[in-house]
Amino acid sequence: CIISSSYTVFCVSKPDELDAEYLMLWFSRPEFDRYARNKSHGSVREIFGWDELCQVELPVPDITKQREIVKAYKTITDRIALKQKINDNLEATAYAIYKETFITLGSEKWDKGTLSDLLTVKYGKDHKHLLDGSIPLYGSGGIMRYVEKSLYDKVSVLIPRKGTLSNVIYVDEPFWSVDTMFYTEILKPYAAKFIYYFVKSKDLAGMDTGSAVPSMSSEIIHSMQLDIPDDETLVAFDNRLNPLYKQMKVNNQECNELLKLQEVLLATISSH
Repeated sequence: CIISSSYTVFCVSKPDELDAEYLMLWFSRPEFDRYARNKSHGSVREIFGWDELCQVELPVPDITKQREIVKAYKTITDRIALKQKINDNLEATAYAIYKETFITLGSEKWDKGTLSDLLTVKYGKDHKHLLDGSIPLYGSGGIMRYVEKSLYDKVSVLIPRKGTLSNVIYVDEPFWSVDTMFYTEILKPYAAKFIYYFVKSKDLAGMDTGSAVPSMSSEIIHSMQLDIPDDETLVAFDNRLNPLYKQMKVNNQECNELLKLQEVLLATISSH
């Protein structure tokens, strides 16, 4: 590999006493991030150099214990990767069904219209006053934190207003969205998945209205033209995708639990 000159390269000189992957896990803890920031120096650019690193004290349990911790962490990481891969395949299957239903087999009899016939765009709101909780809070980059209450509790399609315009998100649980993320009131709840894939398939970045920061407007979203399928087709499509979405939700819940286990495992390193 090629390593930037900004990095100091070193190796573990006694691998029978200190496992390099265990050391990396110890450095990966948020507690070490705070320690490094506290010990760093410099004004324009913070520096945590080799001399500071050499002063770090860390617990070094028996090498067998170190390897057990590394193995446990890898097992969790591999499980998360597997669940994410399964979800990627389910998402690809769902999109293929969308293309087959509405593009390949689309009907000329469907009404012509705009997205405003199916939804109303709403602005997200500030979240600084909210306490931590269990409700996901979305920005244009995805989930930012979890808060005490929701801004909206019905099915919705979230569309970025600023930032990463391609990060369209389907949500079917209570949520809060910030002002960089539009949320939508869906006029026909069973049309939400259709709307999600329709918007996601569009080049939103090419509709950018911003200058320095990529931006989207509610007017552009409302005016997007499309063929509006009949209710029977929309309901059938929604029912066909429901089992896929239920499985993706179960997988995501398991991933969240596994991530918590990872945090617990990293926290236990400090106590050894």
